Amino acid sequence: MSSIIDVRQLSWHINNKTILDDISFSINKGKFVGVIGVNGSGKTSLLRSLCRVITPSAGKVILNGCDIWQQSAIDVAKQVAVVSQSNAPMPYQVKDVVAMGLIPHKKLFENTNASDHTLIKSAIEQLDLTDLEHNDFDTLSGGEQQRVLIARAIVQLGYKNSLANQLLIMDEPTNHLDIHYQIDLLKRVQQLGCSVIVSLHDLNMASACCDEIILVNNGKIVIQGSPQEVLTPARISDIYQVNVDVIEHPQHKRPHLLFSEQLNHD
Repeated sequence: MSSIIDVRQLSWHINNKTILDDISFSINKGKFVGVIGVNGSGKTSLLRSLCRVITPSAGKVILNGCDIWQQSAIDVAKQVAVVSQSNAPMPYQVKDVVAMGLIPHKKLFENTNASDHTLIKSAIEQLDLTDLEHNDFDTLSGGEQQRVLIARAIVQLGYKNSLANQLLIMDEPTNHLDIHYQIDLLKRVQQLGCSVIVSLHDLNMASACCDEIILVNNGKIVIQGSPQEVLTPARISDIYQVNVDVIEHPQHKRPHLLFSEQLNHD
């Protein structure tokens, strides 16, 4: 299976502080990959480095066989869509926000055509947003807003392209959502057919949803592997500084973590 993205010896230093330190990993096409780690471990910086938001101090990010810094920002945006953890105010209707996914593909002042409208309509229907398409984005709940942004990503990545060759990056998309909406959101993303890299706080959610997990700590990758390989009691206890037991979930058979009190350092 070919890779969607290869990261090679990526480092980022700012103000004499190392944020990312010699990071290398590869993700195969079609995989749903979670990035986990404590706050400040480098998760968000890593995701931003994969889509040209930050310029690394060293290393390469190879997207579909080409270095992202040898491609234009528009060309990268045709292959990678990003759903951030916090949403800036957008005084637009839902259908207009979804249509913004066309921006990398259209020339300035170029009109939308029938196929564009079909793509927008399909994305709205796929995320069950038909009843909300004329609502103002800023009036929606957090879960509804996340669905709108995923629909926008579908338009961005699906414009005359197969989603199989596209990458969706999501930075803590389930933050501040009720558990029902967390599960619903990640299930919808799983069904898109594109490669996904998502940072998650909830380790049990990562275990349930992800094909692979990348554990980041102090700007370095500790391990990349299956949930069974990554989520071991010793490793999670060491990184997160909590007591943890791991059992097999009775439904999906993946690791399920049971946390207790903070470790005693006395």
